[in-house]
Amino acid sequence: MPVITIQQIAGRTKQQKTEVMKKITEAFVDVYGVPGEGVMIIFQDLKDDDWGRNGVLQGDLDK
Repeated sequence: MPVITIQQIAGRTKQQKTEVMKKITEAFVDVYGVPGEGVMIIFQDLKDDDWGRNGVLQGDLDK
């Protein structure tokens, strides 16, 4: 069964995550023909000190 990992900047609401999870699950059910119970989605919310660009952490850019 599919396991989908979503890496995103922290700050999305539970309602937004629920809606995205529902739509992604529906897409896998429709396209792959798998049961919805078998679709696992993992959200990885990144804090500003967990990511950066051009050699600088995002948290340091906010200072």
